[in-house]
Amino acid sequence: MNENKKKTGFGKQLAELHRWNGWLVVLLAVTGLVLSWGAVRGWLGEGRVWIKQLHIGVGVVSGILLVMYAPLMRRHWKQIRNRPSQKRNLSVMLILLVGWLLSGIVLWQFRHLPPRWANNALVVHDLLTWVGMPYILFHSITRIQWMRRPERRTIRAEAGESAEALQPGGYRSPTRHNGLRVASS
Repeated sequence: MNENKKKTGFGKQLAELHRWNGWLVVLLAVTGLVLSWGAVRGWLGEGRVWIKQLHIGVGVVSGILLVMYAPLMRRHWKQIRNRPSQKRNLSVMLILLVGWLLSGIVLWQFRHLPPRWANNALVVHDLLTWVGMPYILFHSITRIQWMRRPERRTIRAEAGESAEALQPGGYRSPTRHNGLRVASS
C-alpha cells in the first residue's frame, strides 16, 4: 500500500459527486427530451433505440451515484444543519432522483410487471420531469452565482492552504512541501 496517498476530503467527495450528478442529469434531460418529442421519433428511426439505451444506462449510473452518496448523507446533513435552504434543496433533489430512479426502473422492466405499474410509473416519471427540470435549471443558475461568492461556500480551503497557494485551474504553486510530495510519489 502506498502511504503517501491521501484520502480525498469529505467536502471534495461531495463536490465531485455533485459535479458528476449535474452532468448526468443534463444528459438524462437531453436524452429524455429527445425520446419524448413526437416530431423527432420519425426521423430518428433506429437511433431512438440507441438513445433509449443510453438514457437507461445513464440512469443506472445515476443510481450508482446515489448509492455512493448514501454513506456520506448523514455527515452531509449534519454539516448543513444550520442552512435551511441547502437542506430543502438536498431534500428536493433526493426526492427527484429517487423518484426518477424508481419510476425509471419500473419503465425499464415494464415487461416483467403489471401494465398498471408501467402506466403509473410513466405518469410519475413525467410529473417529476416537469416539476424537476425547471427546479434544476433554477438551481443551476443560482448555484453559479452562489459559487462566485466564496464566503457562502461550505467547502473551505484546507488548513494551511491559502487561496493564494492555488493557481488558476486548481494547481498549487510550488512550495517545498508540495515539491517533496511530488518527488516522493
